[in-house]
Amino acid sequence: MTEADYIAKLKDFEGELDFMYLDSTGHVTIGVGILLANAGAAKTAGITFKNRKTNKAATPAEIEADFNAVKAAPKGMTESKYEKFTQLVATGGLDARLKKELSQAKADAKSYFPDFDKLPDTVQWALVDMAFNLGGTGLKNFVKLKAALEKALQSKAKDDWEAAATESRRKDIQSSRNDAIHTWIAQGC
Repeated sequence: MTEADYIAKLKDFEGELDFMYLDSTGHVTIGVGILLANAGAAKTAGITFKNRKTNKAATPAEIEADFNAVKAAPKGMTESKYEKFTQLVATGGLDARLKKELSQAKADAKSYFPDFDKLPDTVQWALVDMAFNLGGTGLKNFVKLKAALEKALQSKAKDDWEAAATESRRKDIQSSRNDAIHTWIAQGC
């Protein structure tokens, strides 16, 4: 699996929207799962916006207003329904920000599993996906997965890769994503 292959899958997992929306956990997000922690982060994320009505570049106040409108919107809607709460559309910077987020996820995955480079590529991308979705701190909570991966890497046994795959299950994400990551890890043998 290449980085381009993974990014295509990530877009399937996360979706790709050019306006702010609430993710499944109620966090303001944009693009391909790019978390915006607060209005300040939205203004400094390196993403440019324009106002849909005026077609002019968005001001910092407009970015903050859009962030606040989405943050106050009802949680649990389909992502595309958040467009009605926004006035802005991203016009640039989403790809660069995704690359930055992906680079951080790779670093977090390598920090989590020191023998990362010895893992098969599908297993590496599974860990990157988990780090992208959970953050480095969240990934570190998967202690049983780490132990199972260490065992599978040593033994190379199919059953050990399957056991590691079972430990990759996350809460609050779609089953198709959990199933894909399970398959990527189980293919480690």
